[in-house]
Amino acid sequence: VKRRAVIHQMLVDSERLAKAISGVIDDNDAQFAPLMKNLTTTLNLLRQHDKDLQKSIGGLGYTSRFFANATGNGPWMDLHVPIIFPDNLSCVNPTGGCE
Repeated sequence: VKRRAVIHQMLVDSERLAKAISGVIDDNDAQFAPLMKNLTTTLNLLRQHDKDLQKSIGGLGYTSRFFANATGNGPWMDLHVPIIFPDNLSCVNPTGGCE
């Protein structure tokens, strides 16, 4: 909930900032028009994908914790990958006869 509020406030503040500096930019419109257009486009895109961003950021906590746990024992990674293939797939014998 806190992350959602912070991201929402960031978007509101960014939009407010864009409106506040638009008066200054009017004097240099030819130079700053592309910048403002890109900023507006970016903010609109972020607003459209706000729910997806919230889900992604929510999952970062779990992901970073598991990554830290896997890499916390030295310069290597400890991973546990459950067997997702049948046992006979790991027995590769060109002459057959895997038991």
